[in-house]
This record gives sequence, structure tokens and C-alpha cells, in this order.
Amino acid sequence: MQVYVDGIGILGPGFAGWPASRAVLAGEAPWPGGETEEPSAAILPPNERRRSSALVRWAMQVAEEAIRHADQDPRALATVFASSGGETGVLDQIC
Repeated sequence: MQVYVDGIGILGPGFAGWPASRAVLAGEAPWPGGETEEPSAAILPPNERRRSSALVRWAMQVAEEAIRHADQDPRALATVFASSGGETGVLDQIC
């Protein structure tokens, strides 16, 4: 199997997007720690954003960053949504 990663998105404690996180993940800078930023999930329409859970907003923000990083049109991308611990009902409602 071949895999190609064209865009990266990241969100977590001390990681606020790929540009700020790259050096830490490469071992070139210390982990800054801190809280996870509240995701904006701007890609979602306002009414869907209000009804979505925090987990969905985090996933959408990271996906939006990866799409921007890849310089792709999100309308032209094939997508797969998966979950190992829940939220599949919410994902189904939003999509």
C-alpha cells in the first residue's frame, strides 16, 4: 500500500497548528505545554457549529488546516469519516 500525505493539521495541548508544531514534533524545539485552543471549526456553517460537539469541532478544524496546507479545494476531495470511540451519529447528521 502506498500513502501520500499532502496536508497536515494538528491540534492539541501546546500544538496550535502545523507551522507552530513542526519543530516540536521533529525534536528541534521543546514542547511548550499549555492548554488546547478552543477550535473555531470555521468550515462548518454557524448553525451546525453551534450544534456540534467539541470533538466534531476539533476534527473539522484539523481537517480544514490539512486542506489549506495541501492547497486543495475541499469540494473536490473524496472524504472518509471514521471514529474509534463515538460521535458517528453526529458525523452522520452533519455530513
